[in-house]
Amino acid sequence: MVNAGRMQQALAAADDALATLESGTADAGQCLMKLKRLARLVRDADAQAWLDNETRGYPGDFDFSELRTCEKYVRESGRLTADGKYYPQSLPEIEASVIAAREGIAAFKFPDQFSPSLHSANEMENTGTSMNYVVKNLTENLASKSGANAAALKSWTKVLHGIRGGLHNYAADAHIAISFGDVAESIFDGARLLVDTFVRDHCPRAAEQLLAVNERARESNPESMSAALTSCRRLFVSVADAVFPPRAEPHLGRDGKSRKVGPEEYKNRLLAYVESRAASDSSSVILGAQLQHLASRLDAVHEKTCKGVHANISQDETRLTIIETYLFLAEVARLRSSECPAQEEAS
Repeated sequence: MVNAGRMQQALAAADDALATLESGTADAGQCLMKLKRLARLVRDADAQAWLDNETRGYPGDFDFSELRTCEKYVRESGRLTADGKYYPQSLPEIEASVIAAREGIAAFKFPDQFSPSLHSANEMENTGTSMNYVVKNLTENLASKSGANAAALKSWTKVLHGIRGGLHNYAADAHIAISFGDVAESIFDGARLLVDTFVRDHCPRAAEQLLAVNERARESNPESMSAALTSCRRLFVSVADAVFPPRAEPHLGRDGKSRKVGPEEYKNRLLAYVESRAASDSSSVILGAQLQHLASRLDAVHEKTCKGVHANISQDETRLTIIETYLFLAEVARLRSSECPAQEEAS
């Protein structure tokens, strides 16, 4: 529930950041603060590093690959030039340069006392060469300064709009990812509820393995990853014991092959159960292939653990394996609760 609440806050933060950027009413500092909050809520370390540099400015010889997943937003923005150079100024500094150039253009105008439109031809002629020289120099000076400010305004405005565009792209991408994550989480929560109910009703001793899987998965060290997958294997064994207890005689599958279904052959017993309950051969084959894939990975981890060696498994790989485990067990739970007219060898 805490995570769900945080994701709802993140979605609201993404909405707020998009609305702010699209309205154009907030300054650069305000936009960055809103995006920093979004990055913090979704725990995006790459975005936090990127936004910190946008707030403070980039150091000399900065390696933009350090921004990892957010490097693309910098490259899209135009902060990096084609020749590999970049604007080191912070976004608020760039915005201040745009404002200064705009105000500089507005401040430069031809003084009324020298305006040709306020003097007659005779007056202009009577002022003599000296006045004409002053007016000429003043005009050229003002034109030069005005042109410089116009060039600066054009250059800095392009950079400013490009970076704000990069910020908008990030907020939009984050919004889509959070929305999709909500859907995926809702689907997975449904599968998890099905598994939890099945375990409680049919193999309550497997609840211990479920708790161990979840607790270990929260840790980040290699030993915990191996332990989490070992708990997944124990969970499969407990489920197999509940739905298809060990038998001395081999089981003849739909494919005509005879397989051992003793205490150690948990995979064969789960396959036998799936075959006995699946409404069609195609469903049985699909679930069988899914189980074969999962069991091979879990058995490999188990064998290494028995030898005192921890498998080299990343946290992401562990997380995905746990999700696949839940999804397969959800299928078993669905078959258990189904009322399809299939033979009930496992009963």
